[in-house]
Amino acid sequence: MVKNNKADPFNYSNATFGGFVQACVAKAKKEYEEKGSEMQKLKKRVEELEETVKRIDELENKIKELEK
Repeated sequence: MVKNNKADPFNYSNATFGGFVQACVAKAKKEYEEKGSEMQKLKKRVEELEETVKRIDELENKIKELEK
């Protein structure tokens, strides 16, 4: 029986498998970084909305004071 190491996808010394693993790691890293940048955008948007809510509360308080 002839053993063909190149055909075994679970052979970690297989250059093709190693390339596949590197490609998967690179893809996962890219997706992680993209999600990280999306999270940064969302955090910034949340901060903007919190500031808007704070401003609305201030204006509502001024209106209440003027109505007195």
